[in-house]
Amino acid sequence: MEIILLADKLPPEIGGMETHAKYFVEHFSKDNELTIISNRNGKDVIVNTKYQTIKEIILLDFLNLFENKKCIVFYNSGYWIEKFTAIRILLKNAVFLYRTGGNEINKASLSLDIDNHSERQDYWVKTINRSIDILIANSQFTKQRLIDLGIQNQIIQIISGGIDTVNIQKAIDKISETRNLLNCNESDTLIICCCRFVPYKRTDFLLRAFKYLPRQYKIVLVGDGELLENARTMANEQNLNVQFLGRLTNEETLNIIAAANVYCQASTDLIVNVKGGNYVHTEGMGRSLIESICCGTRVVVTNCGAISEFINSENGTLVEGNEKEFAKQIEYTLSLPKIQESHKQSYCNEYSFENIFIQYENFWN
Repeated sequence: MEIILLADKLPPEIGGMETHAKYFVEHFSKDNELTIISNRNGKDVIVNTKYQTIKEIILLDFLNLFENKKCIVFYNSGYWIEKFTAIRILLKNAVFLYRTGGNEINKASLSLDIDNHSERQDYWVKTINRSIDILIANSQFTKQRLIDLGIQNQIIQIISGGIDTVNIQKAIDKISETRNLLNCNESDTLIICCCRFVPYKRTDFLLRAFKYLPRQYKIVLVGDGELLENARTMANEQNLNVQFLGRLTNEETLNIIAAANVYCQASTDLIVNVKGGNYVHTEGMGRSLIESICCGTRVVVTNCGAISEFINSENGTLVEGNEKEFAKQIEYTLSLPKIQESHKQSYCNEYSFENIFIQYENFWN
C-alpha cells in the first residue's frame, strides 16, 4: 500500500503526536511504501524513517506524483488544514484519514486573516467535512466535542490508546532496578507524575496537594515545559520531598511509571482565550494515565475531559475536590490492592499500538 504520512511533529521530540508518529512509521514502513512529509523551519520537507531531512518540497507540486495512484493520506495533526481541500482535489483516488485529540480543532489556528474565533472553527469544520474520509477521535468525549462543533458524525471513528506493550513489560521487569536508581527501597512509597509543565496540567495543584502527605513519601515529577521552573521554585518554598527528572524518553518514563505505587495527575478543563473568542483545552484521553494502568500502577486524577472513560474504581480514583481532598485520595488509593492481572492484560490488548494499527488497516482495506 502507498501511504503518505503528514506529521509536523516527529521524534526525537516527545509528546502525544510525536509518539504516535514514531510507532506509525515503525509499523507501516515494514510492508508498505511510506512517504513521510514534515515541516521544518517553515519549509515542507521529505524525511526518512530516521527523521532526517531528505529534501525540501513544494507540497502540492510533490503530491502531483501521486495524482493517479490509489493511496492513503494520513494526517497526524491538522497542521496542513489550509491545504486539505487542494490535496483532496488533487489526489482523487486517495483515502484521507486524520487523527485528533480534539483540542487543536477547538483552538482552530489559521494563518488566514479571520478575526472571529467561531468563524475560524467553522473553517476547520467545513474543511474536515469535505476533505476527510475518516476522522479518528481518541475518546467518546472527543467525538462529542467534534459533533457539537458541526463535524459529521458518520466520518468519526473512536480509537483510544497508543501504548508499547513490549516496553511496558520491560519496565515491569525492571521495577527493582528502577526503584534502586531512584534511591527508593521496596518498602518506600513512590508517587509520580509524568506530564508537560503547562497550565492545564496544573502541577501547582499537585504540589499544593503534596503538602498534606507524609514527608517520607518519595515524589518524582517527569517532564518539561514553560512552568517547570515555577514548579521547582514552588517545591523548594514548600520544602517538599520532590525530585524533578526533566524530559525523559518514553521508555525511561515507562520505567518510572511501572515502579511507582501511585500515578497522580491534576489536569483541568482550562478556558483559553484566543483572538476573537476562547475554547476549552482539556484531556481528550491521557496517554500517561493509560500507560500507568497498563503497567499495573493505580491512578489518582482530577476528573475532567475524557478521563472518566478510562479511569474508574477498578484502576484508580477520580477526584472532584480541592488539594486536601486530592491528598486524601492518594492515601486511600495507596491502601488498595494492585490492579488485577487480568484487567492489566485487558488494557494492554485494547490500547496497544498493534491493535490501533489493525483498526487503521481495516479502514482502508
